[in-house]
Amino acid sequence: MTTLQIIRTHILRTLALIIFLLCGLTVFAQTTKQKSFERIYLVHADKLMYDRTQFDGAQRAKGRVHFRQGVKQLYSDSAVYNDRTAKFEAFGNVRFVQGDTVDIRGNYLRYDGQAQVAYMTGHDVTLKHTRGTLVSDSVLYNVQQEVAEFFKGGKLTRGDVTLTAEHGKCFMRTDSAHFDNNVKLTSARGTITTNDMGYNMKTKWAHVMGPSNIIRKNNNIYTENAYYNEATGEARLLQRNVLYKPGNREMAADRLHYRSDTKEAIFSGRVRYDDKNNNRTVESIGGRYDENGRTFYGDEQMVFTDHKNNRRITTDKGNYNEASRVFTGERNVVFDAYKDSVRMTCDQGEYHERDSIFYGNGHVVVTDRKHDTRTTCDRGEHHGKQKLTKAMGRVNYYDRRNQRRVKCDRGDFNENTKILNAYDNVWFHDIRNRRMATADRADYNGFTKQFDAYCDAGRLVHAHDSINNQDMVAEHVHYNDSTGWLQARNDVVFHDYKRKYDFQGHFVDYNDRWGLGLATDSAIAADLSRKGQEMYFHADTIKVFSYYRSTDEPYEYVKDRKLPKGYVQDSLYRVLRGEGKVRSWSKDVQAVCDTLIYHEKNRVVTMLRDPIVWNENRQILGEEIIVYLSEDEKKPKNTAAGNRKEENGMKLDSIHVNSQALVCEQVLRGDTLHFNQVAAQQMRSYFRDGEIYMNTCKGNVCIVNYPLEKDSVILYQNYTETAALRMTLEKKKLQRIWAPASTGCLYPLGLAPRDRTYLENFAWFSDIRPVDQNDLLLWRGKRGMELKARKRRVAPLQKLTD
Repeated sequence: MTTLQIIRTHILRTLALIIFLLCGLTVFAQTTKQKSFERIYLVHADKLMYDRTQFDGAQRAKGRVHFRQGVKQLYSDSAVYNDRTAKFEAFGNVRFVQGDTVDIRGNYLRYDGQAQVAYMTGHDVTLKHTRGTLVSDSVLYNVQQEVAEFFKGGKLTRGDVTLTAEHGKCFMRTDSAHFDNNVKLTSARGTITTNDMGYNMKTKWAHVMGPSNIIRKNNNIYTENAYYNEATGEARLLQRNVLYKPGNREMAADRLHYRSDTKEAIFSGRVRYDDKNNNRTVESIGGRYDENGRTFYGDEQMVFTDHKNNRRITTDKGNYNEASRVFTGERNVVFDAYKDSVRMTCDQGEYHERDSIFYGNGHVVVTDRKHDTRTTCDRGEHHGKQKLTKAMGRVNYYDRRNQRRVKCDRGDFNENTKILNAYDNVWFHDIRNRRMATADRADYNGFTKQFDAYCDAGRLVHAHDSINNQDMVAEHVHYNDSTGWLQARNDVVFHDYKRKYDFQGHFVDYNDRWGLGLATDSAIAADLSRKGQEMYFHADTIKVFSYYRSTDEPYEYVKDRKLPKGYVQDSLYRVLRGEGKVRSWSKDVQAVCDTLIYHEKNRVVTMLRDPIVWNENRQILGEEIIVYLSEDEKKPKNTAAGNRKEENGMKLDSIHVNSQALVCEQVLRGDTLHFNQVAAQQMRSYFRDGEIYMNTCKGNVCIVNYPLEKDSVILYQNYTETAALRMTLEKKKLQRIWAPASTGCLYPLGLAPRDRTYLENFAWFSDIRPVDQNDLLLWRGKRGMELKARKRRVAPLQKLTD
């Protein structure tokens, strides 16, 4: 083509463009006055085409197309504009600009000039606004309202905050947005995922509805209706929500307000806190959680559950610290250790989960369902690892199964061994057997049913048996209910008010089931059945045996023994045996021997091994002395209330002396030279109302007698030998004397030979005679004045060959 042709072509194109622009301006000028929208101007296009038969009368522009409507600018590769409807479509590298606030870019734009609504599609449509950037496949933008809406997934970015969703609206004027369907907010501080969220880009407050998760560095919130500040982390949760904490912990509540500045979560309504890492749960009505102190505070009806150790605590108000794993209850605390079957209630409580220890204060009540025990106190502790319960302050322990009650100032109970240790002012009550004991310290074993009581600071243990009406004091008392053995040690004093006798010693064992007793080390027994005629005796060892009264067989205890119909249970009687250094004292009779046996049924006292008996100024010696007692007549006794009560007692009936019998009597009190003496193989003395009234002697009877004159002067001495002798006395004076053929001699005082002044086996043991009941423990030997050695009686031969 020649240069002229080229110039001609350019001129024609220029004229065509000028004509097209003039026609366009004419079209814009002919718009009716009824249209109120702002005019749209074509600023530039490389090519403009108009054909009434195509595009419904719209104009088509190509190549660097530029439209303008006020402050709004449109750029694209091509566009179709309809001036009648004020609508156009733009294609390829579309850019829509509204002043310096909005910049939208995409591949396709449909714009309504009257409504001023732009709809742009294409891959990664981008809407840039001073409030943020929106990226989506399609964006509908309302120019007048400055509202952008996307439909096929979009992303809104402002600063470090990114919002993605399937659908959403951005209100640029109010700096707010609303998204739904797979909404996700991401920032450096965390993420929010939900299906419906309203977000204010200026205040950073987000309103999420439906199942939502708010994830931050330090926590994770699940909610269905909440307000959340993305910048500060403050959250206000309005429906059932869960706050997840590091270490697999979570909190659920009806309403929750989380403040990031104080790192505190405030709950309303029902609250549930789960420490899944440690398998702990806390529930309450209202509360708060302090992130700094890692402490949960419950306002009302708080429930703490230790699932690992199977423990549960309820209280009106309390708190739980994650770091120390300590739970504290403030009012009406109830602690349940289900694994140990233990419940503890108190006013205030504290549970240390690491050590598995619960501390209770104020009106503490401990119930052990496994062992059926109940303890009340002022302060209490339950050690789960050691299976130990401690109680302090006004402790009251009750064993329902065994009917035992213990009161003390402090104590501890081991659930494995079922041993109760009580300290300070201990009071023990065996309700079933009606026994009581007081002590400074005590141990009670629920398995073996053993009870040990101790004393401190000189205060003795005091025990009382209401059924048998018995009392005991000692430094240490041990009782085994399974075997029935009662053991007392050191300074033991035993009172039997029913049978009216006392027991003393430093070592006492007694079994009420088998009727056996043993006392050693300073043992003293006392018969108090008759007032004014009490009898005391001491021995190195005192033993008690029980027998059936009807059969004389040893008593055998059988639990729940069933007897034949119409048969009455045998009553028992006891046999008391004293061995070693036996000493006895009563007002009328005193005695010393090596062995003493008291048979309650026969009312017989047998003394063996060199026994000595004193009665007033008389002394009785022999190889064996048997004392017979008789039951005293019932005498009425006036009580303080004026009622008449029958009193039983025992009285001296007779004394039998076998082998080497010797009775010595001081003629005058204080006279240690003149003694009335009677010696025989057998001797019997009979008493009435405590006074001797008859004496009989048999076998080799020898008599040394000093008759008294009326003025109590001794002038003669009588010596007599006979085979038998019977004397009667009245008011302690000799009335009659009887003897068969006898030989004798009357000597003036002082002229009788010695062998007729003192009999062969004569001995006077005034030094070893007990003075009173307090003198029984002071043993004094015979000092070389033992009985003359004679051949003892032996059992008869059983066979001629023996």
